[in-house]
Amino acid sequence: MPRGIDEHKVCGWLMARPGVHGVHHLHIWAVSTTQTALTAHLIVPGGADDAFLAATADGLRHEFRIDHATLLCRAAGAHNDKPRAEALYEAALSEIDETADQPRAADLLESLA
Repeated sequence: MPRGIDEHKVCGWLMARPGVHGVHHLHIWAVSTTQTALTAHLIVPGGADDAFLAATADGLRHEFRIDHATLLCRAAGAHNDKPRAEALYEAALSEIDETADQPRAADLLESLA
């Protein structure tokens, strides 16, 4: 994870986008010392047009300094889609597994209650 980027905040920001019902397969990495990339699958039951994609990419650049975003938008109910709570729960578990930062992961889990 690039320094200064909180994956959980990025996930929460994506979840707050209009029409987004789920986020999974979220990956963020440094392309270089000055550029960051992101890929994610978004569950958007109503569909996503070019304006949505452009606004989301611009928002990621402005809010998180993520320069390159690749977003796959799918309708709810597609294979391997996960509801919001399950996606956030999995993100919290990966936080515990990967960094042993249990207080931060516990805060995320608590927010699901």
